[in-house]
Amino acid sequence: MKRDKLITIIICCVFVLMAGIFYFNSGTSSVQNEASITKKEVSSVNHSTEQTPASKEIAVYICGAVKKPGVYKFNTASRVCDAVKAAGGFKKNADTISINQAQYLKDGEQITIPKKTNVKPGSSGDGKSDSNNSKASSNLVNINQADENELMTLPGVGESKAASIIEYRNKNGYFTKIEDIMKITGIKEGVFNKIKDKITI
Repeated sequence: MKRDKLITIIICCVFVLMAGIFYFNSGTSSVQNEASITKKEVSSVNHSTEQTPASKEIAVYICGAVKKPGVYKFNTASRVCDAVKAAGGFKKNADTISINQAQYLKDGEQITIPKKTNVKPGSSGDGKSDSNNSKASSNLVNINQADENELMTLPGVGESKAASIIEYRNKNGYFTKIEDIMKITGIKEGVFNKIKDKITI
């Protein structure tokens, strides 16, 4: 009888010991699996971060009424004000109101900062002279704003000279006086004398 009890006790101890070993191994395996999953997630995040492309670099040509015209490189988040800063800032005669400094830059574009135009006040304060000047100027060709067809209505100005005037404006900004038109190739004093009474700025 005592022998049967002893055998029963030994069997129970062996069962409890095996149950404990199984439970311990099961818990360790679960922790290892969780650690493995966490490591994979971290690796995935790091890989995703490494694959994020850097901001694209763009090149922009800025000219006109800036201190250092030229081609400068920026990122896609840059704006016109950044291009002006890179070019040394505005000149004193820059027409800053006519441009949108908050506009985003585009790769390969040209930004021309225009110059202020000369405004000639009327000879009297009653408004009559200003009105007469306005009527007179309406019949003149504005060399700072006219398109190619309008410029070609001037005596001695053909298609090539009209194109040269527009090209000059794009590179250097507006003319500051009508005499500046003689800076255009092919327009010298003779042609200027024919058109000086027909143009304005």
